[in-house]
Amino acid sequence: MLTNIRTYLTEMNVSPQLADEMLKTAPSDVRYLSAKEQEKFGLTIIDPIELETTSLQQAQELGISRREHIRREALSRSQCPADASFGDCCQQVMKTGSLPLVDLSRFGTPVD
Repeated sequence: MLTNIRTYLTEMNVSPQLADEMLKTAPSDVRYLSAKEQEKFGLTIIDPIELETTSLQQAQELGISRREHIRREALSRSQCPADASFGDCCQQVMKTGSLPLVDLSRFGTPVD
């Protein structure tokens, strides 16, 4: 049984050491793991391997290097507003590598 649990955890990119901790903890001593313990065992909200794979696929689809993809992701996270326009801004940054032009037409300056 322990081998099956370890194999499953490894397939899920979780440390197989979690199985040891689970099995040596009595049911009456069950507790929540701290954030640090969760990180230690690889229990993160986003699987880092899946995130890396997705990022590599996106970079390939955009025809850019992994390094450029990381730069664009960082730019969108730091510069795109955290409001309803975030998705459009992020898409623009990922496609072009630069922030979208601000529409100032309401002030009499048309956007090209």
